[in-house]
Amino acid sequence: MGKDLKGKELGKGIVQRPDGRYMARYTDRFGRRRTIYNDKLRDLKRSFEEAVYKDMREVNGNGINITLNEWFEIWLETYKVNKVSPKTIYKNRSYYNSRVKGTLGCMYLKKIKLIDVQKLINGLFDVGLGYNTIANIRTLLSEIMNKAVANDYILKNPCKGIAMPKKVIKESRVLTKEEQKIFFNYAENYAHINLLKFEVTTGCRIGEVLGLKWDDIDFEERKLTIKRNLNYSKALQPDEGSKFYFGEPKNEYSKRTFYVRDEVYNILQNQKQKQLQMRLRKGDLWNKNKEWEGLVFTTVDGRPINYGNIREAIFSIVEQINMVEIEMAKQEGRKPKKFENLSTHTFRHTFSTRCLEHGVKPEVRDAILGHSLGGMLGIYTHVTFEEIKSETENLWILRD
Repeated sequence: MGKDLKGKELGKGIVQRPDGRYMARYTDRFGRRRTIYNDKLRDLKRSFEEAVYKDMREVNGNGINITLNEWFEIWLETYKVNKVSPKTIYKNRSYYNSRVKGTLGCMYLKKIKLIDVQKLINGLFDVGLGYNTIANIRTLLSEIMNKAVANDYILKNPCKGIAMPKKVIKESRVLTKEEQKIFFNYAENYAHINLLKFEVTTGCRIGEVLGLKWDDIDFEERKLTIKRNLNYSKALQPDEGSKFYFGEPKNEYSKRTFYVRDEVYNILQNQKQKQLQMRLRKGDLWNKNKEWEGLVFTTVDGRPINYGNIREAIFSIVEQINMVEIEMAKQEGRKPKKFENLSTHTFRHTFSTRCLEHGVKPEVRDAILGHSLGGMLGIYTHVTFEEIKSETENLWILRD
């Protein structure tokens, strides 16, 4: 029992200090010593009783008021920065800022319940966000909350028990030979036509294409090596904007070397001439940033190309195709045949399909594409450059 300065019993945990103030101490359920002060004994006892009661009944952690947004920044700095790749950090921030920050992020951690997270997830499906993207957001939130539990901000992860609808697997968009011919006829005057042709004739990922440098190509030996990705995303710090940066290829199999057959050789030679002409026209205005020096595919002033611009151009080409088709259908008195939209990844699937149609061995095709072993046909770690050359030397994708 504690006592006041006159020796009067005040109750367990309560004492009066030499300066006359009353002090109450207790150990919370996390093993931490807590201290409460007050000039008035009655007020101190009330505060003390409330604190002990809340500690005994509290189900949402240590009671510290911190919002999810505040905790996200702490979590990112403590558990991610200098521990994962910049690309992972950019993705985490992008997912969080675009879908969580303005909604759930404004709530206090200890107030967030399962139903709150479920409503967020349901809303993402309602606006048509892709299943994989939503699953990534759920995983991100769960990881953030797990660390909040470990740090005693909350006792239970509110992401556990989230209901996700059944995933609908959509068939990958592949251009038929007719669609392929139509698209590239309409795209012929596009500024980056060589980039699109390179994609569909090699099956490379868009980031690999944008990050390709002339030094990665040995024209004499007809060898091309994929070494990096070019990304454009939110910067590491919240007050910075988006920026370009090089990253590692998707997986260990993505770093690969394949044969530059005639079709690809011609596209690259055309691009080299085109880029030289642009460089001569721009003169001193040509890119002087050494980081971007030597890129195969660039803007008119030698800078990296933003993937978003490529995507918008593809949509524009498809829109033009459909506008002409609608007008022709009117004149011919028939129903127009819609040209379905596509993405840069469509070219990768199209290349894969053309390979199979031309009898290229699946393991060789996968080696060119840089597929991981999981779920793909064949184990191709032993596929040699000569085998790739032999299988693809006479392969033409864009030829009629």
